[in-house]
This record gives sequence, structure tokens and C-alpha cells, in this order.
Amino acid sequence: MSVLWRNAMKVLELASWVAVLIALDPPSAIAARVINRLPARIQPHPAGATLLSIEEVEGVILLPATLRGIAGRDTSGMLVVDTGAGFLGLDGPVAARLGLTPKGVPLSGITLVPTSLPRLELGATQIDALAPIILFDAAIIRRATGRNVLGLAGQGVFAGRVLWIDYTGRQIALMTAPAEPGITVGSQIDTLEAAGGDATIETSRSTSRALRAVRSRAILGPLLSRAAQPVPFRLAGDHKIIIHGRFKESEAARADPWMQLVFDTGATKSVLFEPALSGAHPASKYWKSITGVVAPTLTGNTAARLTLVPVFELESADPRKPIHKTRVDCAVIQSELSEVLSNSVGTSVAGLLGYSYFKGSRIAIDYPNRVLWLDADPHYPGAQHTLRSFEYSHPGLQLECDGGSIRVLGVADGSPADSAGIAVGDTITAVGADPVSAAELSEVSRRLEGKPGTYVRIIIKRDGVQRSYRLVRRRLL
Repeated sequence: MSVLWRNAMKVLELASWVAVLIALDPPSAIAARVINRLPARIQPHPAGATLLSIEEVEGVILLPATLRGIAGRDTSGMLVVDTGAGFLGLDGPVAARLGLTPKGVPLSGITLVPTSLPRLELGATQIDALAPIILFDAAIIRRATGRNVLGLAGQGVFAGRVLWIDYTGRQIALMTAPAEPGITVGSQIDTLEAAGGDATIETSRSTSRALRAVRSRAILGPLLSRAAQPVPFRLAGDHKIIIHGRFKESEAARADPWMQLVFDTGATKSVLFEPALSGAHPASKYWKSITGVVAPTLTGNTAARLTLVPVFELESADPRKPIHKTRVDCAVIQSELSEVLSNSVGTSVAGLLGYSYFKGSRIAIDYPNRVLWLDADPHYPGAQHTLRSFEYSHPGLQLECDGGSIRVLGVADGSPADSAGIAVGDTITAVGADPVSAAELSEVSRRLEGKPGTYVRIIIKRDGVQRSYRLVRRRLL
């Protein structure tokens, strides 16, 4: 328990299947041949899957759950699906209501609950005696989403399962990965993925990835299109999902070595740590950026700049075909989170891969086979006509909930809002002719967006005095 305690505290204080070698083929040829062995037809749903409806708030997934506590103390509500967390995390008052902790004891930082949760129900899926459980203050989530959530569903909730997420369809599928004689999954894959890079290991790793992708597709098959792209991963530390990514200055630029990233469904933006980014890409300071905003974390707000990464690639199971995206919006921060994560997983971590990278895709996480799938969603509007085509065309305000109100969290430097004198901590009471409330946080943010050059009228309250502003929308990123 001491090792578990240390991992939990370090990370949340911020949140052998070696295939047979085939000597005649290079690893890339093996991977390409096996990965392209795809089913001809796509069925609606795989047998035995638990399907659940979800709510999605700007990329944050809210999963309905029922928590069975001690002596019949039960509660139902929403958990945030957070693959960046290792365990089930509960808000302090929720844990007390379930009888897991004494009532009235003030919460101090991040703590480990000394007992297990008798049962967690996710639709037809039941998980008994769930442990460990982390206790934390969920106020940061309430401020960012405007939703009163119970806590976080981390890897411990989905361990040994396959998780499929359809953002636009607003549903999740949970399924098991049946054991097969002679097939090794889990920790031995982690060992292989973390091993050094001599020729024999590279061949074993490449072949293993290809075969794992085929096995994973057989489990998920009805839910994956032929174009779904497999990303190999390993679990490290308190079971963080570690994948490989890299950045390029342009399409024609030389590819740099792969960097370690944590795959995090709880992050609305991909997050890059400043030391790692500037060390590998000194020119990144010249990328188009917005300053004056913040990145909310479990331990408070951190100053950030939003930047457009020119080219952002992920390592796929086929070494010849990295997953390739351009102009990806990321939050760049300088925080102790970088050191904490790196110490926890035992290797340098360059950042978090969040929703801003995989939006427009359905995703699937096969924990037993250590394969993550990115599958372009045919129902997503596409790059030219996205749901938020004016996401970065607005007066320059970053908002959050503050009780029943909406307050200014950040003001973009040099933006129309900055020039007008609007400040962090101001309360927004109306947009246009309509008053606003905290329950409408996402809607209010979108009402501020619009075609560059158009105007929006907002009413700000400061020190009990209301002021009206007519602000021009400007494309900031």
C-alpha cells in the first residue's frame, strides 16, 4: 500500500506478449500487412457490450453512474471519464455521504480513502469492492463544466476492459476482452514497450503491436470503421496511458525523435510543457499564440498560452504511417505537473494529449491489449465546417462558473476585452439582451463567438456596479 499511496499522491496532487520474430520481413511490412486485414462489414454493436448515454461538455465526458455505499448509502450522478487519472476519484462530500469517510472532516489536499466502494454500477456493468479511491475537491470541475459531478472515473474503473467513446453520438460502450490461451496481455506488454531499442527488440515490438491491433479489432470490430488508426500504448506510474508524439515546424520539416505524452480524456485541450517544447523546438515561441489565459488543474490555475502546433504527429502501430494533424490548438504551460508526472511514470513526459487533438474522432481504449484507436467520425462536420468554426473569434474572454454566476477567468492579452478594461474576477450578467447563469456556461461561451468584425454586447458586474460593453469579435488564433 505504501507504493500505491506514493503514486496516488504524487500524480493526483496536480490527477511477455513478445510476438514470434519473422526474419524475412521488416517490421513495417509485417505491421502494414496485418493491420490492413480488416472486416468487410461493420455491424451495429458487438455482442455483450454495455451501452450508456453520456453528456459531453466541450470534450469533457460525463458518464452516468450509481455508487453503492456502506449500509445502503447510495447516490447517482455523473462521473468525468478521465484517462489521465489512475483511480476512481470522489468529491469529499460524496465520499462522506456514501459512508466512506467521516462527515464534517475538512478535506486537506488529495487523500486516499481507507476503504473500498462496495459497488459501482455503470448501466449493466457492476464493479464490486472498488479500490483504491482518491478523495479530492471537485470544485475545479464544477467551475470548468457548470455541472455538479460526483468525481472522476480513472483507469481503475476500466481496468481489464475496452472502452469506446462516441462524442457526437453521445454514447459509450464497455466490453470485456476475453482471455486466450498463450496470449499475454497487460504488464508484459508494458515491459516490451518500455524496453531499449536494439534491432531484436524493435522487431519484437513492431510485430507485437501489429498482432495486438488485430486482436483488438476483433473485439471492437463492429464499432470501428476500416479507417480506424491504432496507437500502441503502455501503462506507467499509477496506470497513465503513455503514447508517443512529435511536432514539426512544417510539412517538409525533418521529423524529430518521439516524445512521451499522457493520453487524457479529462483534458479539453492538449497540454504541452514549456521546458520540453522549447528544448526540442526553440522556434515554438514564434508559433501563433494567445497569452493571458489560464489552464485549470486540480491544484489551481496555471498561466498558459494557447498556441497552434504546425504539425502534430502520433506514433501508430504501423511505423510507416504516423497519425498526422496540422494546426492543433494546445495549451502551453510551465508547471510542476511536468516533473511530478515524469517522476511518477519513470520517464520524461512532454505533455497531455487532450480533446483538441482527437475531436472529430471516435476513440476506443483497449486496456488489456494496450491499443488506442482514433476513428474519424463520419457525422462530425469536418475541418471546413466545424461545430465551432469561430471558436477563436471572440472578444478575448475565458469564463468559468462561480457558484451560480459566470466570472471572467482569463483575458487574452491585447484582445478587445483587454482594451476595454475587463478584468479577471468580473462577473458576466448578460450577453446581448439575455441574462446568463452558471448552468449555461458552455452556451454563453459560444454566444461570445462569431464572425470577425461583428459586435457582441455584454454586461459586466464589478464591486456591485454594472457596466455595459459593446465589443468587436476578432480572430485571436
